[in-house]
Amino acid sequence: MRPSRLLLAATLVILLHGLGVFAQQSSPVILLGHLDNKHGQSTGSPPFAYSSCWGYTDSRGREYALLGVYEGMSIIDITTPTNPREVAFIPGLNSIYREMKTFSHYAYVVSDRAGAGLQIVDLSFLPDSAHLVKTWTYPGFDRAHTISQAGPYLYLNGGNATSVGGIAIVSLADPVNPVKVGEWVEHYVHDCYVRNDTIFAAGIRGEGVSIIDARNKTTPQRIAQITYPNAGTHNVWTTENGMYALTTDEVGATAKNLKIWDIRNLASTTLVAEFTADPNAIIHNVYVRGNFAHIAYYTAGYVVVDISNPARPMPAGSYDTYSGPDGTFAGAWNVYPYFPSGRIILSDIQTGLYVFSFSGSVTSVPDAKATIPGSFHLQQNFPNPFNPTTTITYSLPEQTHVTLKIYTLLGQEITTLVDEIQDAGAKSVRFKAESLPSGVYLYRIQAGPYSATKKTILLK
Repeated sequence: MRPSRLLLAATLVILLHGLGVFAQQSSPVILLGHLDNKHGQSTGSPPFAYSSCWGYTDSRGREYALLGVYEGMSIIDITTPTNPREVAFIPGLNSIYREMKTFSHYAYVVSDRAGAGLQIVDLSFLPDSAHLVKTWTYPGFDRAHTISQAGPYLYLNGGNATSVGGIAIVSLADPVNPVKVGEWVEHYVHDCYVRNDTIFAAGIRGEGVSIIDARNKTTPQRIAQITYPNAGTHNVWTTENGMYALTTDEVGATAKNLKIWDIRNLASTTLVAEFTADPNAIIHNVYVRGNFAHIAYYTAGYVVVDISNPARPMPAGSYDTYSGPDGTFAGAWNVYPYFPSGRIILSDIQTGLYVFSFSGSVTSVPDAKATIPGSFHLQQNFPNPFNPTTTITYSLPEQTHVTLKIYTLLGQEITTLVDEIQDAGAKSVRFKAESLPSGVYLYRIQAGPYSATKKTILLK
């Protein structure tokens, strides 16, 4: 839905762009290691030697960077982060676009070049070796622009994954013998993020974000859409509680920045904030871990944003990997912040792999008074309907004793989610209903003088 109101009209402009590849190291982001080991590069200026990156952790806890290179995929052991070393290389068709995801002990690699297909790589023998199991295609498909993964499914985006470059849903019930089980073809999809059984699809050609119910993998259905003028939505992620969506705009006439959307009411999504790391740079990809957004920001490098209050994103750290001019498609391509150790990797198109640590402190502190609600309020849970977990959010204008309970429609108490004194502020709690049957349930809050009850639907 088109946003009805812009709550934060002014873009936060934070000048984080540094002096050169090794010139800027701003705590709490610390450079631990760097590897520039090219496997070919494109012609042109600037040349493309590297593309996306992802991470893999084996059963012994060793950590690896999977790095797209011009001639294939490089596998780099970063267990000793000060000395990253390539331990395997998987050749592929020459391409400046390469993406990968993992499931079990396999990597799945795509490239937006005719004939590239889906490469399946066995990682179980690392750090000694890795090998290509097969290159998989299906009728009409031999290339994808990006790849996403959630549970035992892959989501192939763009390219010719579908007739319009939409989303192909692929089952990994047998990890080395994928099966296409469904597709979504309403428009071209550049990238997508899958949360539980909901797909957030980035429509880079002006469509914004399509929100898709994928509980039925054979026939996914769009249930909502975030649209805005001149959208060039490149990728999308959500906060961990699922209440906000973060989007990046790479092309189009809109600002090439981070946009944060309140998606608690899918019938009326609202733009609540924008964040710009460098007004002359172009944003690329964003990922969320905890209260932080980790961004690959082309010529502005690695940027971390504190989103603990999504309506007031604040700079939390940065490291610029690119010394050239702003405003070009050069420098940082992708970032991966999900290693168990807390390390972060970033791929730079020209200079390779960077390994960082991030302490999690913030460089600017939002106005605490702005985060205190003005009244008590119980919000509708999200998602709703849900299966099997949903988030309930409420607001407290003052410290008070809070109880939050779940009931059947007949008033039978099922469980108590909260029973304690809580400080003022916005609160949220997860309701897990794995053991309950499908149906309508009630949740009721009692907070000081305030009480409210809402319905929620469990749909298995």
